[in-house]
Amino acid sequence: MDGDITRSTFDAVSGFTAVRQQQGRVQLDADWNEQVDIALHDLREARVDVIGRGGAPLADPGFEVVAVPPAAPGAAPGLSVGAGRYYVDGLRVDATDPVLVSGLPEDVGATVTVLLDAWEHTVTAVEVPRLREVALGGPDTTVRTRLTHAVRALRVTAPANPDCDSVLPEWDALVAGSTGTLEVQLDAASADPSLCLVPESAGYRGLENRTYRLEVHTPTVDPVTGALTGATPTVLWSRDNASTLASLIGVPDRLDLQVDRLGPGGADGFGRGDLVTVTTDAIDRAGTPGLLALVDDVLGGTTLRLRSADDATPAGAAALAAELAAVVATGGHPKVRRWDGTAPVPLGTADWTDLDAGLQVRLGTVGRLRTGDHWVVPARTAILPGTGDWHLEWPQPVGGVPVPVLPSGPVHHYVKLGIAVLEAGGWRVVSDCRDLFGPLVDDVQFTARSGDGQETRSDGWLPAPLVVGVSRGLTSAPDRTVTLTVTSGGGALSLSAPDPTGVVPGDQVATAVTTTTGVDGLVNAWWRLGPAPAVPPPGDRFDPAAAQQVTAVLVSSGGTSVHQPVTFTATARDELVLVDAGGDGQLGRPGETLGLALRARVTAGSHPAAGQRVAFEVEGRMLDGSALDELGGGSLHATVQVEELTPWPGGTRTVRAVVRTDAVGVAQVQWILGTERKLDTQRVSATLLDEPSAEAQRIVFGAHLALASGVDWTPCAAFGNVDDQTVQGGLDLLCRVVGGRGTVAGAVMVGRRRQIELRPENTVPLGVWAGQLTLRAPYVLTSDPPAAAVQAAVVVSADLPDAELAGAFRSVVLPGTVELRRRENGFDLVWDSAAAAGLLRDPVGAGRVVLRLAVLPSLLDRDAPQLAFHAAVGLAP
Repeated sequence: MDGDITRSTFDAVSGFTAVRQQQGRVQLDADWNEQVDIALHDLREARVDVIGRGGAPLADPGFEVVAVPPAAPGAAPGLSVGAGRYYVDGLRVDATDPVLVSGLPEDVGATVTVLLDAWEHTVTAVEVPRLREVALGGPDTTVRTRLTHAVRALRVTAPANPDCDSVLPEWDALVAGSTGTLEVQLDAASADPSLCLVPESAGYRGLENRTYRLEVHTPTVDPVTGALTGATPTVLWSRDNASTLASLIGVPDRLDLQVDRLGPGGADGFGRGDLVTVTTDAIDRAGTPGLLALVDDVLGGTTLRLRSADDATPAGAAALAAELAAVVATGGHPKVRRWDGTAPVPLGTADWTDLDAGLQVRLGTVGRLRTGDHWVVPARTAILPGTGDWHLEWPQPVGGVPVPVLPSGPVHHYVKLGIAVLEAGGWRVVSDCRDLFGPLVDDVQFTARSGDGQETRSDGWLPAPLVVGVSRGLTSAPDRTVTLTVTSGGGALSLSAPDPTGVVPGDQVATAVTTTTGVDGLVNAWWRLGPAPAVPPPGDRFDPAAAQQVTAVLVSSGGTSVHQPVTFTATARDELVLVDAGGDGQLGRPGETLGLALRARVTAGSHPAAGQRVAFEVEGRMLDGSALDELGGGSLHATVQVEELTPWPGGTRTVRAVVRTDAVGVAQVQWILGTERKLDTQRVSATLLDEPSAEAQRIVFGAHLALASGVDWTPCAAFGNVDDQTVQGGLDLLCRVVGGRGTVAGAVMVGRRRQIELRPENTVPLGVWAGQLTLRAPYVLTSDPPAAAVQAAVVVSADLPDAELAGAFRSVVLPGTVELRRRENGFDLVWDSAAAAGLLRDPVGAGRVVLRLAVLPSLLDRDAPQLAFHAAVGLAP
């Protein structure tokens, strides 16, 4: 503010919320002004918190950038900014009429940012005479601050297809603001002891309290683009905050100025030798320097004759007269302001510039300074409390180093309104950069809560309803009208849930439904899809052409939409998909029924398809060119949802089974592995029979036989050199040396469990087996384990044919006693079961019995090597 004020005391950092008067105290302008500043700061910060840095109300969205055709044939096209309201950094800017944007480039391809520039400036009785109180003789008691705005076009270097978020160097330079800093100090105090002599160097030497104003006249940046000019800034200074101001009411001669008064109250105004500036409203809005001159004489009471401040020649007078005429011609309240001095202040020098009464200043090294940037330095004859000998209301030097301070104003607030490009046919607005907002009372959220992105078959109801919600903040909004409409796909909607058969009560189905939100602010609607596309998208790929849509609209009492619509998308899929649902990759013995069933799932879209036919078929029919039988190649066993069973050629077991899917879309069979050991990898295929496509879908299940021939072993010294070091080869060797008592020696596995199985041709004859097995271990025991531990450590079981399921086996644990016998180089575990031979004869028939022996690792001492032994001894009839 450049009025006649004592000082400005507002500081946002202080956190003051109000100024309170005290009884019997002096009232100061600074206190009043601080209260106004506190209120304005609070108001504008609250606006920014609610609106953001910039925004236009929906009820009066002003400042829209539009292209306008040429005003006349051959004239250049233009841009216009509409009337209305806009908020910038909490400032409310109103425009009553549209305005044409001036200064537009005319070369095709040029890109501009249309911007709004808003700032505040002081208005006195010079600009607004009604501020004077005539009843008191016409003094100007107060001044006002006015918000001024300008709409400008800034040419920018933009990328292709620019938008409001594009990086624009010219914009960044403009909004960087003034970054120049000012440092202030006082001359060092003199050591002269005389009290009557004021030395040249004695700190602040003024005899009056003053409010110094330092203002930039010659800037360092271009006022339009904000680009650095490299000029040395010129600083004007005034002892009374530049408050001596008069209206220019005429120019009777080329260098004569007729003003309305000489000074405030008619005294102490303009005099011979005073430094003055002549400006107008247009010059102030443009941010350019006004006319700077000296008062050569005062004529006729209110006429000032000017002369050049730096050129007293006739040529200088002529140039000054021409400049004065150009200033007056800009129009809009020409005025004359008095200053007490001016000085060029270079950037970044160590030298100080003397101004007045011991006050010295210098500018920072790098600075962006605009015309009008100013600092206010209150100087007091008395020492400020707590500041030593500091007479200035200015940050006191810290450790003798002055504190640099940014300008206190004017503050320009910029916001982008739009981006436009000049094309051959005229200007084209490529981006509207305005942000619009509605009243808080209308700030209703209308959102999709659930139901989007579902799938089902043609003409089927989606499994979950469409749910939209209306709320205001965290509160539900009941009784709000919502309309849902099928906008693509040919489906239908219902406000009632369909029953399991797809029937809606009362058949209340339509392509559009309208209802109101409940107490929870929600609306539910059920959606029946239309037909699926003739050619479905492959796999799970989303195809917009196959998507169906429902649009939900929040409707006002007058029937108009009051919010952005909400869109739900769903897809109808009629094609069936066959996938593996379990049972693949198992391991089993020859002739064993696998523990997990083979499961195939059929889905329609993302939903299970019940009642679909799946054919399971054994793939292992041939080996080395020879046909296999039902035992060698394996078979299937189907128990539920069976549609058809096909036996092996010449056999009774199932080679192909057609099974229907259950309620969850799953068809399953049991798999009995084949006994042909050369067919160590076996396969069963599953084919979807009801798929309408030309190529049926098929998946394959695989299983592996558990054969000992694929496991290595290391023979002990008792066997000497053995060529075949597989477990199968070792067991073959054992069978050749085993006696009628079925003794197994030296086959000890250490560190992990292994399974050993004898081939049928190497079995021990059951007729000579006396029910006893000996397991020989080459480990020396340090102590005898308890008998109960020995008994529990050895488990013997037999695989017997299953009486209910042909070709399957069941495992039976055989009773018997276990005895531990020490040897010099190890020990033997002898298992004896007199009843075992008789137990096994009856169910054997013409087949063979496999005895499985296992020794648990808990038998040995804790420090001894762990024994993990699994062996199988075949017994033939």
